[in-house]
Amino acid sequence: MSWSCLRCETLNEDTELACEVCELERLYTRKEVEGFGRTSENAFVKVRSSAPGWYACMVLALIAGCVLFGIQGQLRRAEETVVGLNVRVLGLEGRQAQLTAELEEERGFHRRISREWPVSLRELKVSSQPEEAAVPGSPGSFYRARVRYVSFHATLINNQPDRQARGRLCVKYYRPFEVLSTGSESSGGCSFWTNVDLAVNPQVSRGWGNDGTSIYSPGQHRIELWWEGKFIGGKYFYIF
Repeated sequence: MSWSCLRCETLNEDTELACEVCELERLYTRKEVEGFGRTSENAFVKVRSSAPGWYACMVLALIAGCVLFGIQGQLRRAEETVVGLNVRVLGLEGRQAQLTAELEEERGFHRRISREWPVSLRELKVSSQPEEAAVPGSPGSFYRARVRYVSFHATLINNQPDRQARGRLCVKYYRPFEVLSTGSESSGGCSFWTNVDLAVNPQVSRGWGNDGTSIYSPGQHRIELWWEGKFIGGKYFYIF
């Protein structure tokens, strides 16, 4: 076996590691040269490459492609997630703006109401004295033969917390057939007045009657409460 030098084309013994003439390092054996092909006795193909090297490069390229494909997939999913979050944020911002507008509208409505009605009625109850005068199972109804006093118990609300709600509460008591009850405390179309300071006590209680005999006529009675000339609530009760 021998090998041909690519520089000076000298045939060298197979045991030689370099050309005997030009000392070029051995690159091919004759068998390798013939395996890669040649066009003439002294024309050889370009420098050979190792098959295992090409295989490794192909494997590495395949692995790199798979990794790149996975990264691209992750980036695509991340972009979709970001887009979804942006859409959700926009939706939440829109909802927040809507709620803010509704809240501001509610506040505006409350401000208008509070200007018109600085004081409102939360609860109004009517009771009798003695308690045995009340008709069982019929709230707000009393036996005339037993009742001596009728009282109302009102709980008021200050609709303007930044202002002191202090004034006079007008109480109108109507007997049957819409007859307004009047007395020594009556004035201005009210049966009587009572002073109120909601900062001290939001509850108002008053009553009328006598210890001797019942002063109430059978039929429908009504109590109305007025503040600064505006009706804020009322309640019917019945005498049997």
